[in-house]
Amino acid sequence: AAVLDGDLVVTGLTDADKLWTRRYGADGSIKWTATEVLGTTYKNIYPQGPGLAITSDAVIVGYTGNDTIVAPELLVAYTLDGAPAWTTALPNTYGYINAVAAVPGGDLALASVDNFSALTVRRVSGTNTIAWSSAGCVGDSARDIAVDSQGDIVVIGNGPGDKGTNIRLCKFAADGTLRWGKDIDGGLGSDFGYAVAIAPLDRIVAGGAVLTSPDNLDAWLAVFSP
Repeated sequence: AAVLDGDLVVTGLTDADKLWTRRYGADGSIKWTATEVLGTTYKNIYPQGPGLAITSDAVIVGYTGNDTIVAPELLVAYTLDGAPAWTTALPNTYGYINAVAAVPGGDLALASVDNFSALTVRRVSGTNTIAWSSAGCVGDSARDIAVDSQGDIVVIGNGPGDKGTNIRLCKFAADGTLRWGKDIDGGLGSDFGYAVAIAPLDRIVAGGAVLTSPDNLDAWLAVFSP
């Protein structure tokens, strides 16, 4: 979900084979609904993504254009009034987009899962030009992405740990250089990074889940300096 001029925009999957995007007014009224037919039926009832970002002139949704042969990462754009603007499959990609963030100047930052197995950050210019792509955060799933006031890109997800998965949190410069990466391990088993946001002073708010006992997965929240 994202806020647009006091309204709420929500995206997800519907009928197991369509991207679904809707804009609600502040009072809950439906302003518009848009769908994009995908190439296959999804039976996973806990999907990650689709990603959603609001730019100055568009609502951008990212997911996968999966069909029986290829599964390129897919971006779909609507005007703020809900009219179709453009749809593109990113060239030379195979996987899906879990999160989208607007970068100052008009580019997009994507939290992608390349080849359905690698935590990947991409910067896209225009509709489908990949300015750079990096797997430098070293993980298997990218789940959320945010951009700070300097244009740096922060991504969260998870990757292999000593026991199950660990939370991965990384920061990239605008040109794709990895500034730093953190591997966060609760110590008992699989831990998961789910959400990231930028607070005042460019502090990084990260959220996820950490295994605190063999049968208990607790919410995890942390704030980091830039």
